Amino acid sequence: MVAQNNHNYFKISKRVPVEDEWEKIRKEKVKQRILAVKSRRTELQACIEGEEQNLADIQIVVLGASWSAKSSAGNLILGKEAFQVDESRTTVCCKVRHAEVQGKQLTVVDTPGWFWQYPLEKTSETDKLEIRRSVHLCPPGPHAILLTVPIATAFNQTYQTAVEEHMGLLGKEVWSHTIVLFTRGDWLGDTTIEERIEEEGEHLEWLMEQCGYRYHVVNCKNHTDSTQVTELLKKIEEMVMENNGCHYVPDEKSNPFNELELKLKKGKTDIEKGQRQKYMLQELLKERGKKLSEVRIVLLGGEGVGKSSSGNMILQRYFFETTLEEGFKHQPRTKQCTIKQRKIAGCQISVVDTPGWSTSNLGDAKEILRSVTVCSPGPHAFLLVLPVDRTFTKKDEKTVMELMSLFGEHVWRYTLIIFSGHWLRDRPVEQYIACEGEPLQTLIRKCGNRYHVQADESHNLKNLLKMIEEMVTRNRGEYFTEKKEEKKATTSVIKWFTGKVLTEEEWNKREDELIERMLEAAVVDTDAESKQPSGRQRGSFDGSVPNSKFQ
Repeated sequence: MVAQNNHNYFKISKRVPVEDEWEKIRKEKVKQRILAVKSRRTELQACIEGEEQNLADIQIVVLGASWSAKSSAGNLILGKEAFQVDESRTTVCCKVRHAEVQGKQLTVVDTPGWFWQYPLEKTSETDKLEIRRSVHLCPPGPHAILLTVPIATAFNQTYQTAVEEHMGLLGKEVWSHTIVLFTRGDWLGDTTIEERIEEEGEHLEWLMEQCGYRYHVVNCKNHTDSTQVTELLKKIEEMVMENNGCHYVPDEKSNPFNELELKLKKGKTDIEKGQRQKYMLQELLKERGKKLSEVRIVLLGGEGVGKSSSGNMILQRYFFETTLEEGFKHQPRTKQCTIKQRKIAGCQISVVDTPGWSTSNLGDAKEILRSVTVCSPGPHAFLLVLPVDRTFTKKDEKTVMELMSLFGEHVWRYTLIIFSGHWLRDRPVEQYIACEGEPLQTLIRKCGNRYHVQADESHNLKNLLKMIEEMVTRNRGEYFTEKKEEKKATTSVIKWFTGKVLTEEEWNKREDELIERMLEAAVVDTDAESKQPSGRQRGSFDGSVPNSKFQ
């Protein structure tokens, strides 16, 4: 027994030293690999200098996570402000710029980034298409793919997964044409990049192995140091020589141009349809509408989607505590329904923030359902908040449908979708909707095609309140209640064109069906309008739904 206990103690006491030894071996392996690559670089540079002519035309695609300084790196390489740079996400679609630098014609393609902590399945379909499209924008293909990695960010398992999956959109061959471009080089201080690579661990080592230990460091703030670009262009030439003079040739079968063009065309058509239906609805309900003196709103959505931020935007004050992006789980979340109120432009606005849905249980469901009584006697509008920085899947659709069912089927008449965040910038949200496909489009139809993009501008709030007002008008001024009260069939009746006696409920149902048919007819064929006589052109409609004492 004593011997056995001594044996166990020996194993335990030796565990840490063994792990330390393996770490030393790993670092030594990385060091030797870096030295071998540097030696190979010297040989390649000698070969290039011996050639009569170096590359005169270099084509580059810059990829990476958002806020990894892709656009800044492109500007540094081209020696001018070719790409917009600010604190927000600036690149939402691929941009191609050219310049002559050090006697070479350079082409640089800037691309949309992905969230470094997001796997591919969360990235929006629009961004995936743009990443795939990037390598087709400099035919016959780029000489180099620069994968930007900010030195200030730890390259952990999450980051590795995101890089591996997003680079996978371009195929396995992309790695033999890739150089890791470490940005924000000023964060290194007195540490060399080689020391950083050795210390960072297995995940950065994986990245180095994938691209053959090709890397370069830049400080995009230091525009006066031209040697940064000179050295980078040398490394690109060396890589091209290693690849026998070949550039990366994208697979034409995966060319997304046609797919993207069709979806963008659909997005444009959807804008036209939406505008037409909006105009039609305003005309149909113009005799019904009246200014609201009070609006009660409930915010719904998953954790970290921007409900609290949307509430602050509506009230134009910092009432609700906001959180950082997903991945920072230590940040506080909304745990219970909270109501805040403020009078804006003569209208008393009440906003209820609710717990997120991603960890829904019975307690969460009860708390979410309690939002209706928190803004008693009931909300005029439910704002379903969806982020546009990620994709909307069939699973997301199912989750939303199940949780909205807590309120009953009639909740959809009072629901409007809010797309949160500035991820789209100037790109129309209809393009995002068209690219995302059927799950999101089904949800939007369920909400009566009512959606709005959150922004900080005051006119944006006015547009949102107007949209809510129009929804309330269509609901005959009614607010949402958990149980629809039965209408008394004997108290209110009306004879319509057929002479049939209708209850108030039957009348309202027929009226709603008539509106739906008219809205559908307005967009059956957007090209048919141009073939109609001038008296039938858009803008000539002058009519409304038959008025009644029930309005």
